[in-house]
Amino acid sequence: MKLLCSLIIIVVAALAAASPAMADVTVEGTGEPAFTNSADNTQWIRWQAPAGSDAYRLHARWYRDGAQVTETTWPVSGSGDVTWLNWTGVAALEHGRSYAICVVGEYSLPNDSLFFPDGPNSCTAGTMQGKRTSTTIDRSKPNTSVAAAGGAAFTAQQTIPVSIGFQDDVAGPYPATFVCVKAGADPCEGGYAFSDECSHPAGGGKSTTFNCNVDASELPDGPVTICVVAADASVPNNAGSPDQTRNASQANLSDKQCDTVVLDRQGPSLALNASKTVTLTGEQVAFSADASDSVSGIDTATSSWEFGDGTPAAAGSVASHSFDRPGTYVVSFRAKDKAGNETTAQKSITVEAPPSGGTPSPGDSTPPPSGGTPSPGGSTPPPGGSALPGIRIGGVRVIVPKAVRLGKARQLVLRAQAEQAGVLTLRLTRGKKIYSRLSVGLAPGETTQRLRLPKRLERGTYMVKIAFKATGGSYTAAGTAKVVLRTAS
Repeated sequence: MKLLCSLIIIVVAALAAASPAMADVTVEGTGEPAFTNSADNTQWIRWQAPAGSDAYRLHARWYRDGAQVTETTWPVSGSGDVTWLNWTGVAALEHGRSYAICVVGEYSLPNDSLFFPDGPNSCTAGTMQGKRTSTTIDRSKPNTSVAAAGGAAFTAQQTIPVSIGFQDDVAGPYPATFVCVKAGADPCEGGYAFSDECSHPAGGGKSTTFNCNVDASELPDGPVTICVVAADASVPNNAGSPDQTRNASQANLSDKQCDTVVLDRQGPSLALNASKTVTLTGEQVAFSADASDSVSGIDTATSSWEFGDGTPAAAGSVASHSFDRPGTYVVSFRAKDKAGNETTAQKSITVEAPPSGGTPSPGDSTPPPSGGTPSPGGSTPPPGGSALPGIRIGGVRVIVPKAVRLGKARQLVLRAQAEQAGVLTLRLTRGKKIYSRLSVGLAPGETTQRLRLPKRLERGTYMVKIAFKATGGSYTAAGTAKVVLRTAS
């Protein structure tokens, strides 16, 4: 037994002494890409025949989805070199399937027809090298979608948020996205550039999103179109070099997808109107606003009034309001355009307490009660007739006679008490006919105004139409008073 063991040991030692040094087949270059869109696929290996071998050959096996398709061997010289193999004549590469070629070196000893592997095959060696030795075929383009500004029709942000959807049936994203941003509503026909910010997927897998911002600060307000083209991870095989590195523009590229959003960075234009800027407590003041926005238009649902007296806001572009206490109130109107830009306009309203004896309405021709006290400035009737209470028209109070006797009187005398500078216009009318007109500039204070009475004026009831436009104001206040022209007794 001891003799047999000794013989075995001697034989093994002799074989070991006769064996050449081990030298395996390794992957050359970068190794295979995970996905390729090529019709064929070339793999590169490096081999070195071990010293002391009698003969040396390479033994290659082709695998599809892990199952061997075919194999072959061929002799090579012992000098060692780089060589390549592909699938030409073996099988057509099919979309969605994985392919690998594994090669091992084999040597024989002198006077021996048997071949022995000189180490692990190239696939195993590639794993140890950290290099891929199989690839999956993907020739389909990915599908993409794009939504600018969250899908809104309008935006005030010149840095526009964009969400890009990505779907691919095999490879997933490269990831790389090419973006075009242009003024107008037409799709981009060129000008795409790689966007690093838009090339970071939100998650792994073949279906994901890219969320980023694009800069539209150099574009004018109006439609902005954002188009994207995305690349999947399937790159072409490099048949001429062991370096299989490829850029995103050579991968499968999606069709361009675009979205248009209207950029509007300016707030609306506003103009406020008030039926009067000087009023009495309890009197209604009518307000209206002219709002316009040439780019996105007015969001009418957001328009509102605030009256400065603590009462609730009122919605809409028109409003009516009365004030309970004297004072000066700042009335504000706020409006937004459809991009969310807000503009505020204001108008000051002066509110006074009513005169002693009641609150006359504009145009009221009723005299004060018997024994009552006329409005300030009206205690002395103007020449030519008895006086009515003062009629407030905006920022002026006008004292109008109740009646005038025709004859020697050729003027209708009125008294004007102006609280602010402006233009006072008086017209004596009957029906649609105007018999006399006077337009005069007023300074704050009390003045006497004379409206000419034409000759041969018939007796009867006439209307004095009064208008006052304050200096710098945008609204003309108006009112009417009656006057009776009587014949001389």
